[in-house]
Amino acid sequence: MAAPNVFSGPVEFAAAALPVVTQITNRTTGVTVVNQSGIIVTDTTALGTGTSAGFVVTCPGVTATSNVLVSLIGSTPAPSAVSCAVVTVTTIAAGVFTIRVSSVGSGDMASALRIYYSVLSN
Repeated sequence: MAAPNVFSGPVEFAAAALPVVTQITNRTTGVTVVNQSGIIVTDTTALGTGTSAGFVVTCPGVTATSNVLVSLIGSTPAPSAVSCAVVTVTTIAAGVFTIRVSSVGSGDMASALRIYYSVLSN
C-alpha cells in the first residue's frame, strides 16, 4: 500500500502572473473579474476597529454551487502593529460572490489589501 500524499509547508504561487483588478472609490465598491483566479487590491478607505465592509465581485465563471477561496496575501502600506484584517466570502450566486473585509485589531485598517481569490466550480 502506497503512503498517502502529505503536504507540509507554505503554498507558493507566482502572484506576478495573476490578473489584478483594483477597487476604486471606497471599500464597498464592487469589482468585475473575468478569470477564475487572481488578485483584488482594495481601496484604502479607513475601516474602523471592529467594523467590516463587503463588496460584490462579478465573475462570469461563478455558479451557485461554486466554492470561492480568498486569502489576504499582503497590503500597502504594511498595516500598523495594532491593525489586522480578515477576509471572508459571505455569499455565492450565479455570476457573483461577496467578499467581506473585517477590521479585527485594536486600530483602524487603512491599507490597500491584496486579496487572492480562486473560484472552484463543480
